[in-house]
Formats: sequence, C-alpha cells, structure tokens
Amino acid sequence: MFSRFLTSALFAGASAGLLTGLLQLYFVQPVLLHAELYESGALVHFGADAVSAHPDLPGFDAVRDGLSLIFTMLTYTAYALILLTAMSFGEERGAVIDGRWGILWGVAGFVAFHLAPGFSLAPEVPGVAAADITARQIWWFATAGAALVALWLLAFGKGWGAWIGAAVLLMAPHVVG
Repeated sequence: MFSRFLTSALFAGASAGLLTGLLQLYFVQPVLLHAELYESGALVHFGADAVSAHPDLPGFDAVRDGLSLIFTMLTYTAYALILLTAMSFGEERGAVIDGRWGILWGVAGFVAFHLAPGFSLAPEVPGVAAADITARQIWWFATAGAALVALWLLAFGKGWGAWIGAAVLLMAPHVVG
C-alpha cells in the first residue's frame, strides 16, 4: 500500500512539475531575465533607444534551465506527497481514493496555494519595489488558510450558511489586503 502511494505521488508530482517548469521557462523566465537587465544596470529605462540598444536576453542555458526544471519537479513531488498524505487521512475514515478524487484534491490545492493568493499578490520581480516581505508572507498564509477553510465548507458544508461563509472567506483577504 505504501509503495503504491509513494509511486503515484512521485509520478504525479514529477509530471506536474515538468509541465509547470516548461511553462515557467516559456512564460516567466523572459520576464525575470529582462528584470535582471534592469537590476544589473544594462537596461536603464523604457526609451526606444535604450530598448533597442540593450543586450539580447540570454538564450537556453542548460545548467540554469535544467536546474530550474529539476527543482520545480522536486517541489511539485513534495506537493504531491503532502497531498497524498492528506488524502490518506480521509481513506482511514472510509473515503475512497481514486483518480477522480486525486484530481479534485489537486485542483483544491492549486486554488488554495496558488490561485487565491495570486489574485492580489503579484510575484516580486527583481529590481522592483514591493511591500515588506513579512507582511506579504503573513497575507499569503492568511489567504491560503482562508481558501482551505472555504473549500472545505464548499465541499462538506450543508446549506446556504456554509456556502455564504465560504464566499466571505474567499473574498475577505482580497478586500482587506
């Protein structure tokens, strides 16, 4: 039983991490590399002359891009292990763990830890002024916690009171923060 859980978590995490890493290399990395040009002083402002005169963004770097992929895969494998551990507690109480429930739990984890905080907390690009890191982390933890409780209320709550409470919890961090 344990080996089956471990194998499925490793496969799901590595697959999701590979897909996410490739998307990050395509969509996010050019923005980060461009921000590094500002941080290093190679690019000073947005004028037409400065943009045309700046050095080209570096292309594929096997070490940098390969390590990004590997660490993204490791991170998502850890997410999968945490998720499967949480799901196994449900199995002890009689819940059935199958592919459909795995996808639903995965989507719920994505909503709670990435999508909900991402609505109001933009990534901090190098060289750009942002709010204090402690305040950002406190807000992120509060938002993720509120989203987890809201998703639990949506999944297991009975009646309008639970559903309205879930909606309030999902909106509250974005209104306050």
